[in-house]
Amino acid sequence: MTLPVVALRRLAVPLLLVSALAACKTVEQREAAEARYQVLDISFSWSDTAACGDTASPLFSIRNVPSGTQRLRFTMVNAMTPSENSSAEIDYTGRYGRVAITRGAFEYTGPCIDEGTKRYQWTVEALDAEGNFLGGGKLVRPFPDR
Repeated sequence: MTLPVVALRRLAVPLLLVSALAACKTVEQREAAEARYQVLDISFSWSDTAACGDTASPLFSIRNVPSGTQRLRFTMVNAMTPSENSSAEIDYTGRYGRVAITRGAFEYTGPCIDEGTKRYQWTVEALDAEGNFLGGGKLVRPFPDR
């Protein structure tokens, strides 16, 4: 059974959130951890992204940005070769809830394929002023878009 992208996006929970919840020994601890971390719903578009050498970040749409977010950390990993990755942080002064991050908002090492399609995973993490994790989300998509 193949799940639609929307269902996969909702199932994608940040590893930090999963590990924080797994470490909880009581219901009270689990509820406190769930209240501390926000699952971000992210989507992005490879539109206008050239293979090999494009350094302008894709357009992102992010929902559920938690209150107190001061920075967003973006990490891209080739899902087929996890050693290939790129990351960047940007200051966040947007509203909390839903936000669009424009194409080119940060520079990164874009996807590079010789032929066919590769799958890339973007992780977006919301951080407070001290760099503490407030929430995050992940999404895997093929490049180029089909």
